[in-house]
Amino acid sequence: MQAISQGLLTIKANLLRACKTDDVPVVAWQMVCGSPAMEKTRIIKFDRGVLTVAVVDAQWVPVLEQFTDQYLLALNKIFSGQVRVRDVRGRRRPPEGWLKD
Repeated sequence: MQAISQGLLTIKANLLRACKTDDVPVVAWQMVCGSPAMEKTRIIKFDRGVLTVAVVDAQWVPVLEQFTDQYLLALNKIFSGQVRVRDVRGRRRPPEGWLKD
């Protein structure tokens, strides 16, 4: 089972290396957060190891914060450098184009 896990990790890392630099944080986020969180979050920016994530509404801020440690662990496994979510921004209204409940 560990060999399979390591193999998947290698595949993810290789996929990220093949991405355009600007796309890497978004693709990595999609790999680690899962569909429910992907529908409610967007990457705002990635700068000097800090991944800033916006949430669709203020109710999702504590949800994202609850899973931050798990996301960081998963991101750091596939990134070569350290990544940390420093800023979570709640929004009262979903930005145009975001999926709505």
